[in-house]
Amino acid sequence: MHFKGRLQFNHIPQKLWQMLLCGFALSFIPSVQAQPCSGASGSTSQAKKCFEIVSILVDACDGNNEGQNEMVRLDIGPTDVTVANIGVPKYVTGSVNWGANAQNPFLGFATYTTTTTTKIKQLNQSILAAGNCGLFIPVNGNGKLPARSKVLIITSEAFNPSAHDFSDLQDTLYVLLQKQGNTAGHFVNYSSTAGLRELILTYGSCGDTVEYDRTKLKKQNLSVGAEDGAVVDFTYSGTATYTNYGCRIPVPKIVVKATSPSTKLCGGGTFPVYGTVSGSPCYRWTLADTSQASIADAKALNTQIRLKPGASGTVKVYLNAWGSCAKAKRDSVIVTVSATPLADFSIDQSASPLICFKRNGAGTGGSWRWGFQQSSDITTTNPRGALSPDSQTVSNPVCRYYAPGTHWVCMEVSDPAGCADTLCKSFVVPPPPTKLDSFILISNVFTPSDPGDGYNDVFLVPCQGCTKFDIQIYNRWGEKVFESQDPLVSWNGRVNNKGPLLPSGTYVYLLNYALGSGPLKSLNGTVTLLGKP
Repeated sequence: MHFKGRLQFNHIPQKLWQMLLCGFALSFIPSVQAQPCSGASGSTSQAKKCFEIVSILVDACDGNNEGQNEMVRLDIGPTDVTVANIGVPKYVTGSVNWGANAQNPFLGFATYTTTTTTKIKQLNQSILAAGNCGLFIPVNGNGKLPARSKVLIITSEAFNPSAHDFSDLQDTLYVLLQKQGNTAGHFVNYSSTAGLRELILTYGSCGDTVEYDRTKLKKQNLSVGAEDGAVVDFTYSGTATYTNYGCRIPVPKIVVKATSPSTKLCGGGTFPVYGTVSGSPCYRWTLADTSQASIADAKALNTQIRLKPGASGTVKVYLNAWGSCAKAKRDSVIVTVSATPLADFSIDQSASPLICFKRNGAGTGGSWRWGFQQSSDITTTNPRGALSPDSQTVSNPVCRYYAPGTHWVCMEVSDPAGCADTLCKSFVVPPPPTKLDSFILISNVFTPSDPGDGYNDVFLVPCQGCTKFDIQIYNRWGEKVFESQDPLVSWNGRVNNKGPLLPSGTYVYLLNYALGSGPLKSLNGTVTLLGKP
């Protein structure tokens, strides 16, 4: 709330503050207006007539003294209201619940005494102790209620300030007390017997009437039934909402909840935040650090948070909601932002067809894995490298033999937060040289069978005059399937010439040999195994 001239409640001069607490007649105090929803979403509609009845505490607490603790809330319209001119019409059976000849007829509004002033002071101290910004301002029966103010009527000077909790108040309320002398409740509590009840307050040719159904009153668990704390709230058009605030003031409690499906974000981008607010139409999103991010629409309950370039660490977003005073209730969302790890590697073809892959920037991305496929998609084609932490350098580099042609290799890097990056590259393995040593004859296909039929069953590399000889044969996954240092030993299409025939396909050989006292030479190429049906 704020006073005219923009005097904020938390800046009230000490002397005036003492007067507020000590209960002076306050008809002279400047008008207290509703704190505007400055830039926030939500409606702050105002009463257009003299006043509107907005809530009734039908079933109060305090045992046998409940009738002395019932309450009514009003919103005052565009002009001041003279308290003495507020009236209650004549009681009508089954309709009007507070008026002449009722069980508890209206006794008029009281002038504050030392006792009632002390009670209001006790309530204000409980609000301050709870860290909230609400305020009760006592008004005498001969005083005035300022335009656009909010009013709480308590139905007896003998009310018990401990019967209800006022400490979470976020509004400034002017307080009227009915004169003491009532002995029972003014409002009809729950009953399964059908019956509408009305509250009528007059003010010259103005006034307001509200109506509620006693069969719809609610317990504190919000099921229908009889229990202390039953409240009926009303819109300005008179629509009733049945609720139960428990043993607390009949003012909706401000409850704020902020959530996000995101708990982490990799690099830049956006993430959504979702909010719910009850008890207030005034809310707004804010950031703990505006250098990290911006808000797409701070006035919308569901919006997007946009990260700024270079954002990292945590981004904290608040959803704030407030009542008539400026102190906000808030809830927050925290999202961790990690820099996206970078997948980068090099390809070494100097020993082709033995190709080696080495990760660049080891130690800067958590874990990685290799993918060796015929396409650029690391996630769909097996086999692929296992996850390898940076400390396991055995996986960096990794080398494999390849047949001539175009191949793909991929690397996926991820960090402990789950952020990942994938890079895929293609490379070409050229065919082997066409000019062979005149002493060596190498075939490029053989057709083993089980049992052998004697026709082209083995792969043999005869080497006349070889003084050194070593041949190794690998499958497409880089697994060695045959090795021999004897040019007279042939390969029969099995692993080390044992077991079942290997699948048909292309295999890579690597041959090292020397003729006589000549230098060691190397030769590589492919041979195709065609299994017979």
